[in-house]
Amino acid sequence: MSRSRHLRLLVIAACCYAPVRAEVYRCEDETGVRYQQSPCERGEHARRIETEPVDRTEAAASEARAARIRAQLEQERARDRAEAEERRARKLEERRVEAEERRAAAAERRAEIEAARPTAPPAIYLTPPPHRPPPWVRPPHPRPEPPEPEPETKPGFRLTPHPG
Repeated sequence: MSRSRHLRLLVIAACCYAPVRAEVYRCEDETGVRYQQSPCERGEHARRIETEPVDRTEAAASEARAARIRAQLEQERARDRAEAEERRARKLEERRVEAEERRAAAAERRAEIEAARPTAPPAIYLTPPPHRPPPWVRPPHPRPEPPEPEPETKPGFRLTPHPG
């Protein structure tokens, strides 16, 4: 059941029942004064407080007033929750904007630094000169070529090249 339906049933029940009378006892001891519905314990100074019966119309009016106050309280709580959520969203948006501004400022600083950096002339790639030994180094002596193998001949003959 909904809360308002419970409240309506409670108001109707309060109107239908006979007036309520409660017994209240005031108990005093060394710790102080207490009010309770049951008689005091032994050793405590007890006094019974007389209460007057509650009128049904007065009880119903009191319950209606309490219901209005509860409804107002619930509305205030809902409004407070909505305001708190709005504050959180606003703070989150402010943080996002601040972060975006910091990123933009950092990018601007990087661009300024890059613009202020001296530029090097374009690189010119030359082919290296052929390798030449320094003049004080002698070139190595050429190795003698190995002798040519002699052609096969018959034993006792030797072929010699012809002069001419």
